[in-house]
Amino acid sequence: MDFFRKTGRMALGSRLRNLTEKVTADAAAIYDLYEVELRPKWFPVFFALSQASALRRSGASAAAGGETGKTVTAIAREIGHSHPSVSCILKEMKAAGLVRFRQGRTDARQTVASLTPKGRSMTHAINLQYEDVARAIEDLGRESEHDLWAAIEDWERLLEARSLLQRVAELKEKREATEVEIVPFDDGQHHEAFRRLNEEWIRQLFGVVEEADYYEFDHPVENIIQKGGCIFVALLRGEPVGTFAMMRCKNPAYDYELVKFAVSPRAQGHGIGRRLIEACLAHARRTGGYRLFLESNHKCAAAVHLYEKYGFRHLAVGHSEYARCDVQMELVLQ
Repeated sequence: MDFFRKTGRMALGSRLRNLTEKVTADAAAIYDLYEVELRPKWFPVFFALSQASALRRSGASAAAGGETGKTVTAIAREIGHSHPSVSCILKEMKAAGLVRFRQGRTDARQTVASLTPKGRSMTHAINLQYEDVARAIEDLGRESEHDLWAAIEDWERLLEARSLLQRVAELKEKREATEVEIVPFDDGQHHEAFRRLNEEWIRQLFGVVEEADYYEFDHPVENIIQKGGCIFVALLRGEPVGTFAMMRCKNPAYDYELVKFAVSPRAQGHGIGRRLIEACLAHARRTGGYRLFLESNHKCAAAVHLYEKYGFRHLAVGHSEYARCDVQMELVLQ
């Protein structure tokens, strides 16, 4: 228990699994106590089939025109297990002589499972077990300060509405939003980072920095900003970790060309690329930009996928100042 005191709520799954293992171990011993040849994991399937068997004995199934037994699909739906899980359990129960199979009367493709005479003979003993177990759990609930059963139902309802994964992802996004800041380029503070971040990925993927790159690296204020463009810098806890620039496009068909998209590998996973491209699109809209153009390379698969996600569409690749360019895309802003 000291481990769970140290880890707290982040070990929820481990703690629930630990509790489950304790209850399951007791369940196996309880079946032995009542001389019931049943494994704990078989119980939900056995219960579903025993209900069908009881329905058959009452004559309600025949009166309703239904079949005795249940299909694998029906059992899976009833107990909330997967189809393969139910199939596996049924095979184990068949090997133990508790279950038999037959084809469906109305659909030969269906497999209908039902209890064998041996399986049905266990229902009396297990019904007595149900009563004693239910009373033991009620006693446990009275001794406890909390109603575990009601809490489980409440958690199931809440997690059905919004999973734990969704909740963690939302909190992660909120936290990262406070850690990441997108700011306009400042030549005195960001020039070295602008060059370094872009030069790193270019050399890593292509081995050589081209003349057109140096045009933007060496004098970003004169060659980008003063000619009607802008540069955004992503700061992670105050450190420059990403850049994205917009130049007035030489092609008169476009208002801006997006260039020098870089995110440090150390900062990936913080949604920085998304934040940078959104800043560029917002700037384009504010300044009356309508058609945007960019160039990339198929090796930059993550960047190209991000562009596609924001609505950029691929063009037939034409002339480019970059030898590495084999992807050209455009976006018409709405």
